[in-house]
Amino acid sequence: MGPRTHSFTEQTAQRGPWLRIDYPVGERNYGQVIIESPRESRHYLPEARQIRVGPPRIELRLEKIVFLANRGEVRFTVAEGETLAGSATKKVTINHVDGRLFQTLWISPSNGFIFKREFGGGRGRPKAVFTYQKVDFDAQLSPSDFEIDDAKAEIVRPEDELQKAFRQGFAAVRLERIPFRLESAHVMTFGRSKALVQTYAGMEGRLSLFQVLDDLDEKRMQRFTKDWGAVVAWKQGGKSFALLGDMPEARLRQLASNRTP
Repeated sequence: MGPRTHSFTEQTAQRGPWLRIDYPVGERNYGQVIIESPRESRHYLPEARQIRVGPPRIELRLEKIVFLANRGEVRFTVAEGETLAGSATKKVTINHVDGRLFQTLWISPSNGFIFKREFGGGRGRPKAVFTYQKVDFDAQLSPSDFEIDDAKAEIVRPEDELQKAFRQGFAAVRLERIPFRLESAHVMTFGRSKALVQTYAGMEGRLSLFQVLDDLDEKRMQRFTKDWGAVVAWKQGGKSFALLGDMPEARLRQLASNRTP
């Protein structure tokens, strides 16, 4: 059996560095709105009347590609691309120096617009593909188009969710003094136990810190880690921890050492 896949449709609007994502009628996420700015990401959930605030999605920003290129960590290959939404494109493949796929971009040579984007997953396998089917470059947009129209919605930040989990009995262990920002924190069922999962995002990639209230289920952890480059695990205060990241194990251990307490 192959990996499970699903497709969905988004409607996006972009004005400079600001991006708005809506979901049309019939989509599972209909009614939800995502606003991306250089400073933060806001995700509106109408049923819960919540706005979940976190750091901007680094993987969508060209600054990350420039960052990796300046460090000599990626290589570029340019070829003729397919015609998308009526426009000719150049196909730019970006691989890590070890050959793993980072991203593939189909870019208009006339205006630099990215018509299609493929993201490499763990161990370089393709993880997601986004393609524009129709583009209106003359759309009139204003700053108000990038605001969420629900003044009574509750603002929820990752730090709020993390502190809530600490009050529920999880140890107050987190990563600090690292070039990553806390992106999300949530409690999930993990085998026969509960796990707190903290996700951090930065220019180097994404990290997930698991905290399990008892021993780690190694078989279940293997299913979680198979798409990651490395995992570092340890025991602390009777609880089990694992830090996952698509990066060399030595770097992951260095980041794990910056935990508190």
